[in-house]
Amino acid sequence: MVQQAWVTAMAIDLNRHVPPRSAGDGAIGAKEKLQREHTATPSAELLVPWQAIVPILLMITTALASVSFVTLATRYQFGYNPPNWLVRRVNVDEEANIPTWFATCLLFSAAGLLFLIARAKQLLRDRFSVYWFGLSLMFLYLSVDEAASLHEMAMAPTRALLALSGPLYAGWVIPAGVALVILVLLYSRFLLALPRRTLCWFVFGGALYTGGAVGMELVAWGHIYPAYIAHPENWSGVVDMPFLVMTHSEEIMEMAGVIAFIQGLLGHLRECLHQLVER
Repeated sequence: MVQQAWVTAMAIDLNRHVPPRSAGDGAIGAKEKLQREHTATPSAELLVPWQAIVPILLMITTALASVSFVTLATRYQFGYNPPNWLVRRVNVDEEANIPTWFATCLLFSAAGLLFLIARAKQLLRDRFSVYWFGLSLMFLYLSVDEAASLHEMAMAPTRALLALSGPLYAGWVIPAGVALVILVLLYSRFLLALPRRTLCWFVFGGALYTGGAVGMELVAWGHIYPAYIAHPENWSGVVDMPFLVMTHSEEIMEMAGVIAFIQGLLGHLRECLHQLVER
């Protein structure tokens, strides 16, 4: 109910900016219609300021990745030893720190935007509203997984079951890949029905995210696997410059992918609000 009221309030606020019809006109003229469209747009931009949000998110991502890379390169490549507390707090390849919190917030924000779109689609009686609710739940799970590393629970069982080695030693990428294929098949009709601009942002964001989460994970494990097997308890000596580039590329691609997805969601939400106003 709260979300429905929020969406309706946004639509009403947009409608307040629409000039009323003159008493003598039976229909809205072309000039007045253009004026309505022009005055509705600034309100939507104010309520859904995607043009300001996305650059800020990208700047935060760049700053977090830069601080992490410089800190780790200083330790492993140049012999200077920063405090352990600093390394743990800024390392993008570790859990329970500032970059992980930011990545979790990105995924949770995407889940919230998806839920708002789903409610708007439900009000519009859109046949794909259930798909939007499904995506919202998926991103909610991804945000929990980012914070709690749930996917790592699949690593040991998958390794033991399939006797994995080399790049596939990550383990969890196999069930994740299967789930991704199933998801694409289930959502194929939904994706093809999306507006072209929204679809492009979704595909671009999804490619970036999966390329980082799965693709770069495979590359990094292929690089580190021999040292990990030789010294599973102490393999930090393999943290060379290529490995740092791989791990940071992975995290940057994941965060940038979610931001691209958010860009598409914000634009699509604005269109949904305009449709609610025009009903």
